[in-house]
Amino acid sequence: MTGHNDLAVSYEERPWEQPVEQVLPMSRRARLASCGPYRAALPVSIADLDIRLPNAVVAEATDALTEIARFDAELSLRQPDGEFVPLAAVLLRSESASSSQIENVTAGAKALAMATLQEKAGANAVKPMEVV
Repeated sequence: MTGHNDLAVSYEERPWEQPVEQVLPMSRRARLASCGPYRAALPVSIADLDIRLPNAVVAEATDALTEIARFDAELSLRQPDGEFVPLAAVLLRSESASSSQIENVTAGAKALAMATLQEKAGANAVKPMEVV
């Protein structure tokens, strides 16, 4: 398996210029301030990594998956009116929130609640998509 240093994200400097057709109404000073160089992340390619987990980890993961599926099915049967949110949707929402936090695009609990209720909310809080 690859060492930890081989998996580090690297960066490169790139120029940023707003396309003319996407320029928002702003002063010349603001437009110049919004352009210029930025550091772009260069993620490491992990598609071809040979990752081998210990058998004990694989067994634990399999047991957890079985229990999650059982839990989801059991609660879904108890709530025929659709009030129960499947665990997959909760996990997807949790992963999405974590990813947004990593990218420094976050919204507070109140903003998320307002977006869910389709009320006025901040730019980072939008109504969640329905998971089917």
